[in-house]
Amino acid sequence: MNWLLRLPHWAQIAASEIRSRGVEGAGWAAVSLYRAMLVDRFPGTTFDRDGVRIFDRDWDLLIVLDACRADLMGGVESEYPFVDGGAAYSAASTSKTWIERNFDDRYSSELAKTAYVTGNPFSEQLRSRTDIGFLDEVWRYAWDNERGTIPPRPLTDRLISIGRQNEWERLIVHYMQPHFPALENPKLGGQIDINNAKSSNPDSIWRHLQEGKVTSDEVWAAYETNLKSVLEDVELLLNNVDADTAVITSDHGNAIGDWGFYGHKEGIPLQCMRRVPWCETNGTDSHEYVPQTYDRDDEVDTSVEERLSSLGYQ
Repeated sequence: MNWLLRLPHWAQIAASEIRSRGVEGAGWAAVSLYRAMLVDRFPGTTFDRDGVRIFDRDWDLLIVLDACRADLMGGVESEYPFVDGGAAYSAASTSKTWIERNFDDRYSSELAKTAYVTGNPFSEQLRSRTDIGFLDEVWRYAWDNERGTIPPRPLTDRLISIGRQNEWERLIVHYMQPHFPALENPKLGGQIDINNAKSSNPDSIWRHLQEGKVTSDEVWAAYETNLKSVLEDVELLLNNVDADTAVITSDHGNAIGDWGFYGHKEGIPLQCMRRVPWCETNGTDSHEYVPQTYDRDDEVDTSVEERLSSLGYQ
């Protein structure tokens, strides 16, 4: 079996992970070995699937809610008529890999017809590409340092403005919610000053949860509130952009203690990190909303690795 040949290398990494991360490291070691054995034995199954590639699906407008679990969306489904309970298996368990796998060279012809409006700093890896029709990194000029993230409205405003230009066949907006920090509960931690980002974030909500400073119920409640905050903007967006097929989905989910994991880690096939919403609806522009314009004179250009680490990425 192929996984047996890789066992010595896995053991070295596992020992390092356990020493540095304790229980979380042990969880990673167990799940990674479990996955390796299952992929080797059952190729092409759930344990070895690629997940959805967004440009393989039919849509005019793709609304990406960062770090949204399918079951989180299911808990608020009845409150929003445009949420239909659909789900899919994401191509990745982190934003970086999700972007790499979906903005792949094989989709160059589709990318040329696409405008991507994003609040996620991993978009920096796309700046050198010439095959993307339009890339608007809104996080560079509309970050809210008081909240320590980018709230939904600047992204909604930019997508509506771009959508009304009717220049692009496909539109993507990548919101940062429900990803932490919590907009309505700052005591949970995780806020970032994007102009003075540090290489690590001791105020991470996941660290607070592991240390018992907050409870999993508090974290889930804040997670759900973050989702509702962004869904209010999704409703505004759908009423001000024309789209025959609009899809609400996510790049990945979150672990909240599942199998000893917290947040989202690279290469983990757990459902809490990979099963995301896939809700199909539509949009009609009422022209009732006038989007705000934004000053780009104060664009930040500090190290993207620092910003992402501060957000809780490893």
